[in-house]
Amino acid sequence: MGLLNFIQDIFGNHKYRFSGENDQIFNKTFFYKVLDTDPNPLVFFTKENGWIGANKAFFDLVPLQNIEQLRNKHESIRELFDHEDEEVFTEFDKSWLDYIRTHCPGGYGLTIRDISGKIHTMIATSALIQEGGDDLYLLRLEDRSNLADLQAEMVKV
Repeated sequence: MGLLNFIQDIFGNHKYRFSGENDQIFNKTFFYKVLDTDPNPLVFFTKENGWIGANKAFFDLVPLQNIEQLRNKHESIRELFDHEDEEVFTEFDKSWLDYIRTHCPGGYGLTIRDISGKIHTMIATSALIQEGGDDLYLLRLEDRSNLADLQAEMVKV
């Protein structure tokens, strides 16, 4: 979760971290360049606007070109998942993100099919970043497919 800490440090309430003239360096374009360095899919959600953005790794994984396609084609991000480890009955994605954040500190298991049809075993974590009265949720999907494949091979032996 080093990237999350970096984001919180940059955008958190640290008024003395940067000099005034450097505040304008960290704009939306820079923010996405930083997020695109993470190999794990990251998706951002607010209660007011729903899903508002994602990094390159997310769009490389799912059959979507941009966040607007997610918002227009799916009532919930959970429609992209083939399987979830638990049956969590929530009406809204915010409730699901809160459930993961509060009840699954080690992550929440799910599978997702990539654009080529390959199934990936993922661990989802949710973090809440609060700033200036706004709540930003960060959904991080860590691919554990290689670990799952190794465990299956060990069972065979």
